[in-house]
Amino acid sequence: MKLGLLLNIVLLMFARAVVAQESCDEARSVWPDVKDSGSEAALQSYANAFSHCGIYHELAQEALRGIGQPQVAMEETDTELHMETETAENTPRYSTKEFDCLLAAGAPTQLPDFVGVDWNDIETDYAIETCKAAASSSPEVQAAFSRAYYKAEEYGLAFDLALEAADGGSGLGMNTVGVAYSHGDGRSQDKEKAFIWFSKAAKTDFPMGQYNLARMYENGEHVEKDAYKAIEIYTQAAESGYTSAQDVLGDMYRRGEDVPKDLGLALRWYERAIESGEDTDSMYWSARIHGGHTGDYPIDELQALEFYERAAYLGDPDAQHSAAQVYFHGYGVEIDHLAAAMYFQAAAEQGHVKSMRKFGRITHESGDVEGAIDWYRKAAAAGDEVAQQLLDEILN
Repeated sequence: MKLGLLLNIVLLMFARAVVAQESCDEARSVWPDVKDSGSEAALQSYANAFSHCGIYHELAQEALRGIGQPQVAMEETDTELHMETETAENTPRYSTKEFDCLLAAGAPTQLPDFVGVDWNDIETDYAIETCKAAASSSPEVQAAFSRAYYKAEEYGLAFDLALEAADGGSGLGMNTVGVAYSHGDGRSQDKEKAFIWFSKAAKTDFPMGQYNLARMYENGEHVEKDAYKAIEIYTQAAESGYTSAQDVLGDMYRRGEDVPKDLGLALRWYERAIESGEDTDSMYWSARIHGGHTGDYPIDELQALEFYERAAYLGDPDAQHSAAQVYFHGYGVEIDHLAAAMYFQAAAEQGHVKSMRKFGRITHESGDVEGAIDWYRKAAAAGDEVAQQLLDEILN
């Protein structure tokens, strides 16, 4: 990335952070380019822009110290921005290499103001090599290293590192030990030990540990099933911003199977999940509630479509199919077959069976018989009987 463009991006992010209090996701995403630039100006702008993102701010300060620059931190007051000279009291807790390990494999909510890496986004080879280079005895860095090995299915190495991190007080380390026992990864499955370790992780206020402990209460694993105890613990994790817990609370109040059904409360938790993690499941079910598909709740088709389209844009095939249905039938909007075809195709290409058949029919009606046959065959092979009937009509 060219330096001029990099500086403009960082300065733009600074303005957004001050005015709108943006999340620290951007700090994480732009950090590799800022670090690699070696630019004092870029590093200083980054440190100022993300002074509210503790671990990323410290990371930039550490890099600046490495090139011998005096450190300053921008702090916002009600009336103005002023500068404070850095002192030894706010020296970063981690070295640059330790930070790199945390950025490569650290978990969401592992540390304050730290975005972390979603499980599916861990690049195992890079994360393992980065954490090896850190050669750290820090419990949280060891826990991140363990997470990288776990993703690579090196369960023995992962467990040993997690246990060492847990002994040092890391909630993530304790949680990883619990997961190993719960799933039986690299050792005999033992739900009792899993419960013990999840309980320990939860006591450190680590949201992922709270979530896993709540799941055991919800499902009655090793303990008597207790939906209300599960909700109590899920809520602790949800209040800390853990998206999965927020989504589960929404599901529990939407279904109303183990606790009284409350669609208003379900929506509130889904909205929290959307705010904290752009959760597509929460978007989809918010749309279903607003569309009147889950029970007695005031129908708002336009609000439903907005949530469908947000989730569709992020690649959710169920939301793409539902958005297509809204446009195809004109639920609360004018009929738009072009928009419907676009969403049906997007969902079909991800394997959504009904969308395969629907897009096949649209393709057929447009005059592309071969294209229609291809989509009908795919849907029929996935078990769609209507698609098989349509295919037979063409071929016979």
